[in-house]
Order: sequence, then structure tokens, then C-alpha cells
Amino acid sequence: MTVGVFAGREERTDDLVGGTVGISVPLFNRQQGRVAATRAARERLAYEKEALRLTIEQEVTTALAKLQAARTAAAQLQDQVVGTLADNVDLLQRSFVAGRIGATDVVTLRREFAASRSEYVEALADTWLARLEVELATGCAEPQKIRPGKEQP
Repeated sequence: MTVGVFAGREERTDDLVGGTVGISVPLFNRQQGRVAATRAARERLAYEKEALRLTIEQEVTTALAKLQAARTAAAQLQDQVVGTLADNVDLLQRSFVAGRIGATDVVTLRREFAASRSEYVEALADTWLARLEVELATGCAEPQKIRPGKEQP
């Protein structure tokens, strides 16, 4: 709403005094505030969606890299430790029976074998956890189907 007052003189003969009262009617500017707010909210949601997509992509990539590294480590330990463990224990027992090594050597070597086996088991556990991280990151995890020890790397 607008209110105005004016005063003036017309050709030096008449003094004019007047006032105006008006109401603004927005014929061409209908609800532009709401339109702008809705547009801004839609753009914000689009940016949030893209940020979420990038976050998920990063989590999946990281989980896959961890899984690959864990599988590689477990496979290498299996080749180096488990494959030769039975042979080494057999040779150790033969050497002890033959009198070539003493009891302290047997104990020391058995501890090393146990430590190696423990490292291999930890590598398998890391592989299983990495696989679980991949499934959780991709949304494919089904808790009733996930059981430790059922999958080898």
C-alpha cells in the first residue's frame, strides 16, 4: 500500500494540492520467493545426492582394494607357510629322532611354525572382514548367509 501527497502551481494561477493512495498488485511476480526456494532446495538435494554417490563409490573402491590386498596376503602366506608346514614339521621330528637337533631347537622351531600359522589365520580373518566390508559398502550383505570359515580367499 502506498500513500503520497503532492503540491504544485499551474501557470502561476492555480495552486494545486493533492494526495494519492495506491495498492500494489503483483500481476507478473507471482510467488517468486517460493519458486526460488523450491529451486534452491531441489539443487541442494541434487548436490547432496551426488556427494552421497561419490562417498559410496569411494567406500566401495576402498573396500575392494582392501579385499584384494587381504586375498593376496593370504594366498602368499598359504603358499609360504601352510604348503611347507607339514613338510617342515615332519623334517623336524625326523631330525629330533635322529639326534641331529636338540629339544630347545624343536621348541624354538615349533614356536616359529605356530606364529606363522597364526599369521596365516589372521590373514584369512582379514580377508573375511574385507569381503564383509565390500558387501556392506555395496548393499549386498545378507547377515544370515555370512558365515566365517566358509570361504577361502
